[in-house]
Amino acid sequence: MNKEKTLIMLNMSYRRDWQAGLVNRNYHILQHLIASNYYQQIVVVDFLPFSKKKKLKVFLQNKPWKKNKNTVAHGLFTRLDQDEDKKNVYYATLTNPRHLKKALKHLTLAPDITLWSYTPFFTDILDQFPQAKIIFDAVDNWCHHPAYAAYQKKLTVCYELIKKKADIIFTVSESLVDFFGKKDNVFYIPNGVDVEHFSHLTSTVHFAHELFNQKNSPSQKIIGYHGIIQFRLNLSIFGYLAEKHPDWHLVIIGPNKISGWEFFTRNKHWKNIQNETKNLAKKFSNIHFLGGVPYESLPNYLKCFDVAIIPHRVDALTQSMNPLKIYEYLAVGKPIVASAVPGADQFQDLIKLAVSPEDFSQKIEKALSEDNEELKQRRINMARQHSWENRIALMLDIIKK
Repeated sequence: MNKEKTLIMLNMSYRRDWQAGLVNRNYHILQHLIASNYYQQIVVVDFLPFSKKKKLKVFLQNKPWKKNKNTVAHGLFTRLDQDEDKKNVYYATLTNPRHLKKALKHLTLAPDITLWSYTPFFTDILDQFPQAKIIFDAVDNWCHHPAYAAYQKKLTVCYELIKKKADIIFTVSESLVDFFGKKDNVFYIPNGVDVEHFSHLTSTVHFAHELFNQKNSPSQKIIGYHGIIQFRLNLSIFGYLAEKHPDWHLVIIGPNKISGWEFFTRNKHWKNIQNETKNLAKKFSNIHFLGGVPYESLPNYLKCFDVAIIPHRVDALTQSMNPLKIYEYLAVGKPIVASAVPGADQFQDLIKLAVSPEDFSQKIEKALSEDNEELKQRRINMARQHSWENRIALMLDIIKK
């Protein structure tokens, strides 16, 4: 007889971001684990603050002391809410990781516990559950992230502890497999996509008409990007393309900060990015920063692109990544031109790789001229092979062994 199983998931983002439509790997994997019914009880813990300023911000934003109709337990610094529809799912917001076990006392946990973490910062939590199976899902190498530059020593120590204590380590990139030592318990599981979500328009919105009233000339094209506007994005490529091709509309969809990272807006890197986006928008009338859009509406926007691009920098950080947008662009059947980042290279028959602004320009022109219905269907069919269902099935096969 199978034992009841409890999953405790430590998020790399906030539930309020998900509710606002800003979703990520963490979100998709959680939703599919819930749907799988493999775990009879799931506790989802909001991104934990790792500085005094961050604790204060989380305290003020999440208002843990404020009870709602779904609250199971709460105190001044902690709240545990039951999901309104899925009664076996609970969401915890904490200002201190030491409060986790106290919050969980209000639940009857199954004896078979899995602790699944997305944040490398709080390895001490692993010791709070000595009998638990430990899974770490490595999304990027945070040691190389400029936002966490002040925490590199701490992160290095934490990653070493994860290597020792984790029963299973999933990674989004092969470089992270190398980072964790190519051990038998380290598995490369890249990102995936919900193809059905991207195959249907959820409304009649066509944002192109909001950008410009006339698109009578076939030469007017929409070259688009979606994602958080942060360090990985080489914004100078947009400036080059806008100047060289005034008949192209360069559209950037995405926020330049999310609530989980608001603390870093004082960081000089964030300030530089914000200033660069403002300068580009002022200088070029054909560059459009639309801000973030909810995940539910994203297919409407992507379907308006003539070519989708990924102009990321190629460095130690991006080499540890696996952009979700690769699979989402494929799912809507769009031509793709990308920097040589992990994930893109495995689709070289469907994705054109570019190494410079000039190369991006040439490859986009070629993509525009070559695109046809047969290529579109090939891209969509390829995306189906990389569904989240397939990814979760593989993860669960590994977990069950």
